[in-house]
Amino acid sequence: MFNLPCKLRKWLRVWMMLLFCAGCPKAKAQSKDKSNVPYKPKVFQFSYQKLYANNPLGFEGNQLTPLEREANYRVSFNMLAPFVVKDDFLLGVQLKYDQQRFVFENFETSETSSLSGTLNQIDFRRKGVSLVGQKDFSNDQKLSFALSTNFNSDRFSLSMASLRSSLTGLYEKQISPMTSIGGGLRLSYDEQGVRVLPVFTYDKTINENWNLSLTLPKEAILRYRLSYNSFLSVKTELNSYRYILNDPLQGYEGVDLSIARLDFRASLLYEKQLTDWIGLGVEYGWSNRSRHFLVERGNRRRDALLEFRNPRAPYVKASLFIVPPSKFIK
Repeated sequence: MFNLPCKLRKWLRVWMMLLFCAGCPKAKAQSKDKSNVPYKPKVFQFSYQKLYANNPLGFEGNQLTPLEREANYRVSFNMLAPFVVKDDFLLGVQLKYDQQRFVFENFETSETSSLSGTLNQIDFRRKGVSLVGQKDFSNDQKLSFALSTNFNSDRFSLSMASLRSSLTGLYEKQISPMTSIGGGLRLSYDEQGVRVLPVFTYDKTINENWNLSLTLPKEAILRYRLSYNSFLSVKTELNSYRYILNDPLQGYEGVDLSIARLDFRASLLYEKQLTDWIGLGVEYGWSNRSRHFLVERGNRRRDALLEFRNPRAPYVKASLFIVPPSKFIK
C-alpha cells in the first residue's frame, strides 16, 4: 500500500530486529516483579493506522461525486533523543515522519472523476524536527517549550513551500500532590499566516488506578490501570493536517494546490509494557470529520475545488513503542 523510501525501510527493519532480540529475553525476568509500572513517556513510537468511511460524499465545485468507500492508510514514527539531561533541566531533539494515502472507490463513475482519481495515487508525507526543553524552577513549578519545523507535501524531499513551523511555551504548577495545572501559548506559521492559540493542561491522579490528563484544545485522556503493566484509556482528540501538492494534478497544471483535513476522534486505547522499556498499543475508535478539502494554496474551505463529506468513520491503530527504563524515572 505504501512506497516508503528505501533508506527508511532499511532503518525500520534494523529497529524491529533490535527490539525483538533485546526485548524477548527480558520479558521473563520482568514477570517476577509484580509491582506497578508507572505510565512512562514514549521516546520512540512506530504505528500503523487504517480508517474506512462508507458512502462519503465528494463535491467538485457544485457537482456531486458518488463514492462507495474512502480508505485512509497511515504509517508514522517519532523519536525523542535527549542530549542534555540534568536534575532540573532537559533538552532534546524529536524527529517525526508520517506518511498516508487516501483510496477512493467507485470515483470512476463520476463525470468529474479526474481530480479525485489523481489524488488516489499520492502518498502524503510529513517530515519534522523539534527542539524540546524543560526547566524545573522548584519542586512544584516548571517551564517547557517546543520549537518545531515540519515539511508537509507529496514528496519525500524538502521544499520551502511546504514549511510549517511553531513555537509552544507552557508553564505548569503542582497545586497538590495529586494535581497539576498549566497554561501557555502556541504560535504557528504556515501558508495562511501566523496564528496564536492558547494551551491549557490539567493532570489529576485520582487514585492508584485512575488518572485524568487534559491538553486542551488538543486532547483529553482518562486512563485506567488494568494490571501492573497494562493500561486502558478513553481518548478524545483533534487531528489535523495540511499538505502542499508539489506535483501538478491532471487538469490543474501550473496551479499550486494544498489538501487539508480536520477530525474529532474518540477511541479506546490499550497499552501493555512487554518489558521494562518496550510496549505495544492497540487503539479502536471513531473519527468525525469536520473538514476535508482541496484548494489552491493559501485559500480557505469556502474556495474548495474538491470537498469530501461524511460524518463518522471507524479506525484502528497499532503501535510499537519504547519508554525509558525504570532506573531513569524518578
